[in-house]
Amino acid sequence: MGAQLPYAQGVTEAILAGYSLLDKEAPQYVAVPALPVTRDNLLESWELIYNQPAPDEIQAEFE
Repeated sequence: MGAQLPYAQGVTEAILAGYSLLDKEAPQYVAVPALPVTRDNLLESWELIYNQPAPDEIQAEFE
């Protein structure tokens, strides 16, 4: 399973918007890679993907 990184995507888009304000040339194509997610790294990945801890319901599955 893979997951996009919406927070990282937003940060990247904000940086590119800043380039425009500074008259700096931006790359023609920018992509944020997907993150491989498994049961073993789900809780860690959740924090990276959503920039917050996993909900209690999900964390309870790992106790």
